[in-house]
Amino acid sequence: MTAKTATCTVKRVPPDFPLYKGVSFTADRIEAVRKTLPQPGGYKWLDEYIESLDPVKDWEQVIRTEFNYTFNEFGGSIPHTTAFINVIQNPVGGRTLAGTGKVFGHFHGHGRLMDANGFLFSWMLEGLTTPNGKAEVERLNRLHMRLAKRFPGNFADKDDFIIAIVNLALFPARLREVFGLPPLPENRRIARLHWSRALWANIITELGPARMEDFPNTWEEMVEWERQFNARPHEPIDEGHRAAEALIDHFCWQWFPKPLRFIGREFILMILPDSSIRKHRLGERKPWLDSCIYYGFRLMLLLQSLAPDPRIGLIDRIMVEEQKKAGVLQPRKQRLSMPTLLAFLLLTGFAHFLYQNVR
Repeated sequence: MTAKTATCTVKRVPPDFPLYKGVSFTADRIEAVRKTLPQPGGYKWLDEYIESLDPVKDWEQVIRTEFNYTFNEFGGSIPHTTAFINVIQNPVGGRTLAGTGKVFGHFHGHGRLMDANGFLFSWMLEGLTTPNGKAEVERLNRLHMRLAKRFPGNFADKDDFIIAIVNLALFPARLREVFGLPPLPENRRIARLHWSRALWANIITELGPARMEDFPNTWEEMVEWERQFNARPHEPIDEGHRAAEALIDHFCWQWFPKPLRFIGREFILMILPDSSIRKHRLGERKPWLDSCIYYGFRLMLLLQSLAPDPRIGLIDRIMVEEQKKAGVLQPRKQRLSMPTLLAFLLLTGFAHFLYQNVR
């Protein structure tokens, strides 16, 4: 079955689908996270607080605070899409992901995103040095070993695990690079490096526990490791192409009305490295549309920068999700305001593009 066929035969996800699954954040777990979070200060307080932390000793607090107060569903779905597409440049990954069938069709594609959120929320908010955070890595290891029984040998290559972790760590820097923003601050780079190494330290492959000497030691080494991985002559395969297209299709379906899904596709292509686009045969980027998205996205970030820093965060949303599960709150339908905003920003960017090139 092709990705297109699978998409047509699966029902659309209901508008009250959960933010995550696979993990239950009890009241005690939520309260434990709350106790570690800072008390929001004035109009612009977040950067000042994070800059006050030592990223070597307090790396977990840097990660926790930034993730809690900056996470949004749209932003979270971008690295989920791009990281998986990058990982499956290796044909083994493409065959495995296609073989599970979890990315084909909007329902299964969204289930895969909810699974990923369940792991990530614990790793980021509770922390990889805590019992709960470590337990979630162990849950991922068990999942991989179950899949290894279906796909023997497909979870043996350590590099497939390393590239996934490295992609997640480098994503904010990649986004800044694509949209011409200042580099990721050093304290964030240091914290994300420590977070990545802590995650790798708990990973188990088919060949056994991870070895720390296999993982990059510095931020610069992570950047170089990713560059060398992308430069490998991976064989393009049909399964990788179909899985990559399905991941992009799900992202576009989730966030853009049908007439504007070409914008979502181009947005993902802008962030992907050339190697992923080439190996998965995703087609050429459109320079004119890239320019529109570039200016539109920068305008959106400018508007966000003028707003006050958030005073509530992801942990508050998680509490609401758990109350929904318990029947305390009725599910609230998802409001798709983001596509409307992006469409407006795209038109603004297009007008700027015309002004710069026609005058």
